[in-house]
Amino acid sequence: MRAQAQPIPARQQNWTIPRAPQQAQWHNLFYTGTDDPRSCVVIGEDSKPHLYCFDTTHYGSSGLRTMLQKDNRDIVATIDWSPGDYWSGRVTIGARHLYVSQLLAPGSSSRHVSARSFLSMTGKKCEWRRSGQDNSTYDLYAGTSLIASYRRLVVTTSVGPSHGLLEYLFDHDAFLTEVIVTLCLNRWIDTHAFGTSTSFQHV
Repeated sequence: MRAQAQPIPARQQNWTIPRAPQQAQWHNLFYTGTDDPRSCVVIGEDSKPHLYCFDTTHYGSSGLRTMLQKDNRDIVATIDWSPGDYWSGRVTIGARHLYVSQLLAPGSSSRHVSARSFLSMTGKKCEWRRSGQDNSTYDLYAGTSLIASYRRLVVTTSVGPSHGLLEYLFDHDAFLTEVIVTLCLNRWIDTHAFGTSTSFQHV
């Protein structure tokens, strides 16, 4: 059963991200554990169960490394944060090696000033759009289609208290990892790097 969250309008045209077997079905991932984008647990399912764990530790002489572990086994992504300059940090997702700035490029439309884009492993340009001036609501678009949405949601689930909900329309493990990593980047930088008033200015 879908959690009680804000209804999301499903727009399906003009996108090429692999779709779930049931085209209109939203899948849920709950954010549990610490309410920290760089140190939390993400759990849920689509056609299979998913368990992602973020863990951040000191790396090198002055940096921090965030590791994303899937199903208590494989490290599927890492973020090496550059001290004092988040944009020049480095991200590894599977076999892809990128700068943070490549995953937080300016959004495609001036009407959505609170937007950051990335080129996904599927070849499709996607962008996270933040709703409002807080950091609790984000929508992910592939072209003109809404394909995922994150909401702050404090609720008790079967795996314990949850503080956030990611809903999405696709069934593609590698792309889901990209989505989770880019959401982490956006949430962390909006909360800690610039504050709410300028958080979506790409500098």
